[in-house]
Amino acid sequence: AEARRTTQLIRTPLSTIALYIRVPYMFEELGFRVALGYQGKCLTFPDHFFREDREPKDAYSELFEEVLDFIRETEPGSWPFETA
Repeated sequence: AEARRTTQLIRTPLSTIALYIRVPYMFEELGFRVALGYQGKCLTFPDHFFREDREPKDAYSELFEEVLDFIRETEPGSWPFETA
């Protein structure tokens, strides 16, 4: 049960980051926010996860890169990546 709980805690921020990458309009234009309990804190996504320039804060850059790697591996040539 503890392993499943840990996996879900990691998967929730990953899923939310993927949504942010795929549908930034929801967060940037509509002001959509998600409250997450993560690493013993209650955080608001994307406010606590991203800087004003839309880059992930240092503590979350690894999760962000994990999502980008997944997109690259499973959807080659699709937005936000283009093939030559």
